[in-house]
Amino acid sequence: MKLSINKLYGPLWGLSKFGDSYTFPSWLNSLPSGKSLEFVYIHSTSPADVSVSSYTLA
Repeated sequence: MKLSINKLYGPLWGLSKFGDSYTFPSWLNSLPSGKSLEFVYIHSTSPADVSVSSYTLA
């Protein structure tokens, strides 16, 4: 899965940068059904725009 994050003006934890996108951290290859992944970003303005840009069903 790749996430697109726009209007991000601070640090981000819990995801890995992949070109212009973000993806799972290196220790996580897939996300099982019913599970979740949390990530954190901190900045002092409006919330960033986060969207799924691509994913693969296994």
